Amino acid sequence: MRLKSEVVGLLGFTLSGFFFIASAIQSGDSLALAGSGLWVVSCLVWIGALMGGD
Repeated sequence: MRLKSEVVGLLGFTLSGFFFIASAIQSGDSLALAGSGLWVVSCLVWIGALMGGD
């Protein structure tokens, strides 16, 4: 149950990252775009680690 809760939480963080990416594209803010992209990639790596990937 705890693993499922952590993955669901991280998916929420990942989804919010995509919203930040959309906002950065709309405003033309390249620094926010880079930071948001890094956020999403990091969340996906974290989810992969939780699911047992190396």
